Amino acid sequence: MKELLHSKSFKKNLRKWIFIYCSVMFVLTIVITYSRYISSKAMVDRARAAKFDVKVSYDSCPSDISGNVTCFDDKMTEARPADKVNFYYTVDTSGLEVATKLVTTIKINNKKTSDGKLYFSNFKLYNIDDGKETPVDITSSEDSINSIENITLGKGKKKQYKLVMDYAYQDVGYSEPIVLENEKFISVDYSATQID
Repeated sequence: MKELLHSKSFKKNLRKWIFIYCSVMFVLTIVITYSRYISSKAMVDRARAAKFDVKVSYDSCPSDISGNVTCFDDKMTEARPADKVNFYYTVDTSGLEVATKLVTTIKINNKKTSDGKLYFSNFKLYNIDDGKETPVDITSSEDSINSIENITLGKGKKKQYKLVMDYAYQDVGYSEPIVLENEKFISVDYSATQID
């Protein structure tokens, strides 16, 4: 072993191998450190809630309503309805950032007559597109109507709706108007959840 350590060729080779080993370790350390630095800068771990930008606007009543039809708007607190009542509103879903299940709820301030009959009944909802009315599937109770729509990403748009309902004019009559104190006859709300 002494002879090996005193050998000139061994010392020369040992110095070479030690220098190569240190050089490789130095380069590996720099590469690993630099790659960790770069990957930490490139990968920002940030979570953000999806944006459910849905706008509901109430439309004014069209001037060409004919027949025994009344039109409500969102500001009415007193009305003398005809046997059919219309209500118009628009839902704009163009600002949705994700695929969404949109549940629209129309609340109606539905009173009862003295003999227990509802003022408004037989609810029908229509989507109005280029003047064409298409029926919309709804579920309804005495004072609310719900419609459900699944909107795929990037397919949201502005849609106008028309709610048609019957007024119990045989039971209530036209002589006295319906008056609501600090309440609205009708309002529209929505609930939006992300579809996976």
